[in-house]
Amino acid sequence: MEFDSCGILLTENCNARCKMCCDSRGMVRGKTLSQEELDQILQNIKECGTITLVGVTGGEPMLYPELVEHILNYDFGRPMRFTIKTNGFWGKDTAKARKFLEKYKEKWKKIKYPLQVTSPLFTHLFCGYFLQLPAAKEQKSNGSLGGGTCE
Repeated sequence: MEFDSCGILLTENCNARCKMCCDSRGMVRGKTLSQEELDQILQNIKECGTITLVGVTGGEPMLYPELVEHILNYDFGRPMRFTIKTNGFWGKDTAKARKFLEKYKEKWKKIKYPLQVTSPLFTHLFCGYFLQLPAAKEQKSNGSLGGGTCE
């Protein structure tokens, strides 16, 4: 059997209490992959050879932007696309969020987040900006830009 996609649970840590989350324990403090553990996972993905889509999830993976960027910049030896599930807290700094989205715009397949977690300004920026990216045409047609509700 050949696989074309996989997921990485980067961290169990989260700074939100999203009702729709499969881990509804509320704010969680738990395990986060070390750089060494992450490198081993990324090497396994590279060696697999058939995987071209990697989903990054948690907890809240953007609590560790350096690890997310490490995944996005890893040399898999082939073109890769990425998804991320985030609560969007990092968008409070809209300039920083725009820079991050722009830097990796060709790599995103999907970015999923709950609309009620973020500020209206970030939601407007995020959706407005993301809809300009290559992956957005597919998401716009299937409703992937939305999410559940958070407190």
